[in-house]
Order: sequence, then structure tokens, then C-alpha cells
Amino acid sequence: MSQLRPRSSLGAMTMLAACGLLASIDTRHMKVSSAILTEMSGKLGGAVASRARGGIQYFRKKVTPSNPRSFLQTAIRNGVNSASAAWVSVLTELQQQLWWDLADVIGSGSTGKTLFAKVNQPRYYVTNTGRAYDAKTEVPFTDPLDPVVDPPATLSVVMAGVGTPTIDDSANTLTIPELAAGASSFLAGAGGDTPAVQYVFVSAGQSPSRFSRAHPYQLVSALVYTSESLGDANAQTIDLAALGLPTIAGYVMYVKRYVQAADGRISTPIEERITIVA
Repeated sequence: MSQLRPRSSLGAMTMLAACGLLASIDTRHMKVSSAILTEMSGKLGGAVASRARGGIQYFRKKVTPSNPRSFLQTAIRNGVNSASAAWVSVLTELQQQLWWDLADVIGSGSTGKTLFAKVNQPRYYVTNTGRAYDAKTEVPFTDPLDPVVDPPATLSVVMAGVGTPTIDDSANTLTIPELAAGASSFLAGAGGDTPAVQYVFVSAGQSPSRFSRAHPYQLVSALVYTSESLGDANAQTIDLAALGLPTIAGYVMYVKRYVQAADGRISTPIEERITIVA
């Protein structure tokens, strides 16, 4: 006796329905209900058994989650792993306890380890991307950004005096203006081993008719302020074309920036919609 072999998950479920095992099939959403089967699990062809609210069971189309392995995605993951590893390998028990003390003050379910990771993940991320630049000389900052091992008294710092960026289509560049005097609040205490940092993210260009950001942000630069660059940092020019972000005059790009003080305090991000000039 020959065996019936369905060529697809829909074919398999159709056969089950024909045998009376399935009461109904929703082919558009790949959902089925059964008057006989009481427990369903696993997969059938390209469909997966699932359960909805109220205990209702159904088959849905099997979807394999994407696992992007782009350069920046990998750098983010490595940054998370590095911060987690540093909690054990870098901090002493006393330093760990100080982070836990800060977590008790902040509350909101925070732990010492999560606060340490929140402060230090950006620093490890920048180190992994190689997109850190000295704010004075504009040359690549090749030294790793050391982790902040002692918790700050508070996690927030004011981002002031950073100006408004401009994007030039003729040169395919983003210009971050030099700091004004009001920026001193996050520069205080910056030194060679514990620099302050301005993180700069940009989204791909889009039509000005769209009033919300259409593309994800990606890190384009981290401006590092050491004791040598304080009070003498210049405007920074970032080559967007070299980073795979072409510009079109009249289009808009979104720019997100936040700063981190030398002691680890992080500002609220500033997001700006910038029209690209010719």
C-alpha cells in the first residue's frame, strides 16, 4: 500500500482535515483547530504548533528569526559580553558592592551588575568598532576606553554646548561643531585614562515627506575628550560615504548624540532631524 507524502505543511494539514482530525483550516494565517487532537506540539512541515490565550491551540507558519552578523551588530554583542565579563574579572568585591549600593539608591529593579553594564557597554562597544577619534586631533583614538570601575554619585549628566550638526551633500560629510563653554559639565574630570566621550549616531537618508525616522541608527563616531583636548577641541568632520551612508541634497538624516562624563554619567540623547544641504 502506497503512503501519502504531503509536499507542504498545508498539504499535510489538508490530509489531517480529510481524516477528520482537524475541524477547520485558516490557510491565510496557517491556523487550524481540532475537534479530536487535545495536545499539539512540535512542527509539521513548515508549520509549528502554538497556543493562544484561553488554551486555544493552532498551527502557525514557522518563522526563523533573523540573526544579523553585521560589523556593528557583532560589536554591540561583544560590548555586552565584555561588560559582563569585566564585572567579574576587573572589579573587586568592594567595587561590586559600591555598584550594588548605587542600585539600592536608584531602585526600579536595578542591580549592581546591570548599572555597571549600562555605564560601560558604550565604552566597550566603541572600542570594538574602532570608530573613536581624538576630539582635538581628529586622529583615531587607538587606546581602549577603560571601564568605569567606581560608580558615580548619579547616572545623569547635562548635555549642553554641543551645537547643531550639519550634513553636506557635496562632500558627503557630517560636521559636529566644536564645543561651547556650556559643555564643561560633562568634561569635568576628563583625563588620559578616563576620557569623556560624545557618541554620534546617524540614520540613512530619507525623503523629507516622511515625518518620522525610517531607518535604524548606526554609530559613526565617538569623540574622545582627554585632558589634552579640553578647551581646545575642534569641529569634527565625519565621512559618511566611507561608512556606507550616501547623502542626497534635500533629503533628511536623523542624528542622535549623547555624552558620557569621565566618571560614567550619561546624558539623555538629543535627536535631531537634519536637512542635507547641497
